Formats: sequence, structure tokens, C-alpha cells
Amino acid sequence: MKVAEQNSPELRALAERIEDARTTMMTMQDAQGQLSSQPMTVLEMDANGCLWMLVSQNGHTARMAPAGTGMDTVNLSFSDESRSTFISVTAYATLSHDPQRKQALWSVMARPWFPQGVDDPDLAVLKLEPIKAEIWDGPDSSVLRMLAMAASVVVGQPVGLGEHESHVLTQNP
Repeated sequence: MKVAEQNSPELRALAERIEDARTTMMTMQDAQGQLSSQPMTVLEMDANGCLWMLVSQNGHTARMAPAGTGMDTVNLSFSDESRSTFISVTAYATLSHDPQRKQALWSVMARPWFPQGVDDPDLAVLKLEPIKAEIWDGPDSSVLRMLAMAASVVVGQPVGLGEHESHVLTQNP
């Protein structure tokens, strides 16, 4: 993922933890109110913390977007088990057909899904504006995690299992 210099400490903390993530699970609410999740690839995090993806205009994600400016709030979940880091991001999602943004995000890795390239009529852009991020950091070492879990069982409460941070990232309604 391409990550720009972030304009706040909260966004920098989020960027540091997700910049190496290859895949996120994005959860949306369908027309019947049911939650639906799918794996997605975030291609960029801009200086305002917005996350950008390429999507199929005729695919599942775009079909869930209401007509107009965007879709309801979505959730992105990231995990890096090797570092024992888990992140949940709540974001506003907006579907776009901006040709400049498509060009900026395009790579040959997208060609299997969009064979006509950046001008493929099925190609759309999804902008995710983070509202809130929840970050759980645990011990990096599997041995430390095992010892912390054993100590927690012995004393009957969590011991050394990590830290939790919550960041409000925007004041939008």
C-alpha cells in the first residue's frame, strides 16, 4: 500500500500499523440489513487518512452502494498475527468514477479484473474516509504471548496481553 505523510498523530499511528497489510476484510450492510464481508486490497492511504481501492462497478461492493454520493458506514479489519496487531477501522465509503484517481491507483496487478486497463468501463474507485480506529497491540513474540496467557490463567485476569487504543479520526456526522 502506498502511504502518504499523515497530518495527525492518530492517522500516523494507524498508517504505521496497516501500511504493510495486503488484505483487509471489509464489512458492509446489505439491503436486508444483513452484514456481508469480503476481502479487499487497499492501494493507497492519502494525507487525509482516506483509504482508496479499485472495485468493479458491477461487483458486490458497488451494488451495495446506494445511488448518489456513497454508501453507509463500512468496517475494515486488519490483522498482523506475526506482530500480534489487530485493527478495526470504521469509515464512510464513497463510490467514484474519477478518471484521475483511477489512473493514480492503476497497476498491472488490476488487469486480471479489468482487462481493458484503466479505461475499462467496469472500473470504479472506492474512497473510505476513516471515522474511528480501534487498535489492539499484543506482545510480538509468540513465547511472550504464551507466557502472558499462562500468567492470565493463573491470576484469573488478563496480564501482559497487550494494549488497546481508540482514535476518533473525523468529526463528520
